[in-house]
Amino acid sequence: MYTEATSILTMKTLNLTRT
Repeated sequence: MYTEATSILTMKTLNLTRT
């Protein structure tokens, strides 16, 4: 139930660092 939130957070962080 918390893994999904972590996945979204990781994806957002990756998107930010992927710039």
